This record gives sequence, structure tokens and C-alpha cells, in this order.
Amino acid sequence: MNYGSICSGVEAATLAWAPLGWKAMFFAELLPVECERLMGFPDDHTRIEWKGKPEEECPDAPRYKACGNSMCVNVMAWIGHRIDAVEKEIAARSAE
Repeated sequence: MNYGSICSGVEAATLAWAPLGWKAMFFAELLPVECERLMGFPDDHTRIEWKGKPEEECPDAPRYKACGNSMCVNVMAWIGHRIDAVEKEIAARSAE
């Protein structure tokens, strides 16, 4: 079976899927702004002043790191809504 892989840096999927006989058809690397969008951040949210340089000169590596070390805004919001719904259900049942 063949698959397409979106990655940055070392291709771990190749190692993971090789024992199953799967082969990568293509590799694509996401831009920092694409990573930000997947994480639910505004465009250029991770483009900050870096080592005394203006934000326009911020390299990609710290931007990838910032996205990789964060939690997806959309997923965290969904989890928060689910916790709220369960707490309201528990409160309604205990009020009966």
C-alpha cells in the first residue's frame, strides 16, 4: 500500500509503516503558517521577535517548535465544552 506523508524533518512514518510493506508516495513539509492554522492559531501567531531581531526575521525552527509544544486550540475548546456539558448533566441528575 502507498501513502502520502506530511512531515517536518525526519520521516518517522517511513519507519512505522515499512514493516507492513507500505511505501511513501510523496512527502510534503508544512509551512509555519500552515502549522499555525492546523493548531487553530491566527496566521503568523508564532512569528515573534527572536534574539533581538524583528519578527519579520524570525526563523522557521522556533515557529515549528512553538506549534509542536502547544495544544490545538480547537481540540482544547471541544474538551472544555464536553467537560461543561458533563458537569451540567451531573448537576441536573443530582438536583432530581
